[in-house]
Parts: sequence; structure tokens; C-alpha cells
Amino acid sequence: MDSSVISLFKSFEAGCPTEPGGNQVTGDRSVENTVRQIFQARNVAVLTTHGEDYPHACLVAIAVTDDLRTIVFNTSRSTRKYSNISNNNRVTLLVDDRSHGEEDFHQATVVTARGRALEIPVEKSSLLLNLFLQHHPYLKNFVQSPTSVLLGVQVESYAVVSRFQNVLILNLDDENHR
Repeated sequence: MDSSVISLFKSFEAGCPTEPGGNQVTGDRSVENTVRQIFQARNVAVLTTHGEDYPHACLVAIAVTDDLRTIVFNTSRSTRKYSNISNNNRVTLLVDDRSHGEEDFHQATVVTARGRALEIPVEKSSLLLNLFLQHHPYLKNFVQSPTSVLLGVQVESYAVVSRFQNVLILNLDDENHR
């Protein structure tokens, strides 16, 4: 990733508490591999932003950097999600491997990424834009629209839920995960 883009994200505050019942697994490669597999299999996520009165959830096309630290998505400046992010950049993205069947309660794995979304300036976006378009070439016209904006979520942690109640937290801000 472009070092200038990386420096954009260095300013975020660190930390994400472990959820009740969750196990802190900073640096655990098996959890990291699970996260990587889910994101390789799915290129759409549910983005949740802080709305004025209620949380706002919507589907977004995503791409994830190799180090799992940045999730990129594109939207229009006129959307509710963009407005919400402008007011509060804390977001979550949920991706899962469910098959929409009864077996999902026992077999599905759900990954929730927590972090902060930041608009990526056009002059610094080429690498992340190319990554996004590699996964979503059919969105090229939308991405090139003058009202479109590329956003990057600097991921602070991942919560991985499997077998309905097994929760593990992968904290990317810890020194052990480099």
C-alpha cells in the first residue's frame, strides 16, 4: 500500500475492548486465516454507521488489503452512509459465509470488522482504487462518477463468531500483530 495512504490512517486512536465472552487472540494466525478466507470468499459486507437516531446498515462492495488492516468501499457523497460517516467515522462491517439454511446456526462463520472510515483523497487513492476495481470491475463507471468517493476503513479489530457462540477477537492494534 502507498505509504502516504498508510500515514493517513496512523492518526486513529488505538484499541477495541474484548467483548463479554470473547477471547482476546491478538496475533493468532488461525483466526487471521479465518478472517482472510471469509474476505476472499465474499466481496460484499453489511456496513453499519451511526445515524442521527438509529444505527444505519447497508450493503457495500468491498476490497481488503493483504495485511487486513484496510477495507475499501465506494459510495456517493449524497448517501446516508456518507453523511453518517462524516459525522462519526466509527463503523462496523459484517461479512459471513452462511448458506441461508438451517445449518448456518451451527456451521456459519461471521466476521465483524471494527474501525474508522476515512475518505481517501483522490491524489492518494490509486493503489486502493485499483484494488477495489480488481474485485469490482463492473463498478468502474460508478467509481469514476464525480459524486463518488472512495473510503477506507482502518480496522482496529475483528470479531470472529463461529458455531453460533464461539467468539474470538483479533486486535490489529497490538504490537504482536505486525
